[in-house]
Amino acid sequence: MRRLHDSGMGVKRIAAALSRSTDTVSKHLFKKNTTKKSKGRPKHSIRTPKGFLAAQRAYKKLLKSSGGTKEVTAAMLKSEMKLKCDIKTVRRAFAENGYQFRPLHEKPDLSEGDKKERLQWAREHKHRSPSQWSQYVHACMDKKVFQVLPNAKYRKVAAKRKVRGVHRKRKRDFSVGHVKPSNPKVLKQSSGKGSVTIACAIGAGKVLMWHHVVGRWNAAAAGRMHSGALQPALRRAYPSVRGKFGAMEDNDPTGYKSRSGMGTGEDWLASKTDTRAQYLARLRRTALATPSEYIHSIMGSLHKHCGLLVEAKGGHFAEGGGN
Repeated sequence: MRRLHDSGMGVKRIAAALSRSTDTVSKHLFKKNTTKKSKGRPKHSIRTPKGFLAAQRAYKKLLKSSGGTKEVTAAMLKSEMKLKCDIKTVRRAFAENGYQFRPLHEKPDLSEGDKKERLQWAREHKHRSPSQWSQYVHACMDKKVFQVLPNAKYRKVAAKRKVRGVHRKRKRDFSVGHVKPSNPKVLKQSSGKGSVTIACAIGAGKVLMWHHVVGRWNAAAAGRMHSGALQPALRRAYPSVRGKFGAMEDNDPTGYKSRSGMGTGEDWLASKTDTRAQYLARLRRTALATPSEYIHSIMGSLHKHCGLLVEAKGGHFAEGGGN
């Protein structure tokens, strides 16, 4: 029909030649564009290739400006780019392009003997459910060395160690904000103030023991801690137990990296100073105020950690099970 019409034939002549009605010929020759419009809202610019490229540049800029001292959130990126979309759209753009929130890279330091021991333990206990862990273990305990950070110089370096992760692809990226600093000398020096060692035990939905280890940690110090602090705390928490208490050392740093724990010095002014005694008192208050639900969740998470440890064959696995 189109060729006949282009040669100069009218609608009636084409209809007669093809034995069609004039209405049918007209519909074919002069039909309107019937392309269906896409339903729903159009994609925001950040979800287009060009828009996401701009988001990547802005994200790297924020990482660089922070110096690795804090996590760059979707809200911060939205503010930086002056976007009018909601936070969910920003997160969706990253997810669509293969970017997920993953932990910072850290160098593995486990020996083969450590791996075998961890793997054997995980296989023996992975059958326990989250609720069983609170009954099977009376206390989870661990030691932690806290650096005394008297001013902004030391708090800045410590802040870099507290950043959990960054949005990235699976490919390793060692640029600013992607790598956690290891063994920073400035924290070891700590302006002559030194560090404090705390032995902590959690159980029964609370912090059972918060013990300041004075001097070097050795066999004698461990004995004093067990007899003078841990055993009395267990007897108070579990008065009905007549036999031995079940206690285990927990190497998971989650409790020390909780929002309440990190808040002990995170929002201080750069000019703010802190004495050693003030820091110890503030640290203890923060720990004892940890919610019961949070402590139960930490002990219950040992169920998941056992499974992840078996999958990793006794080696390292990302906190939370991510890549």
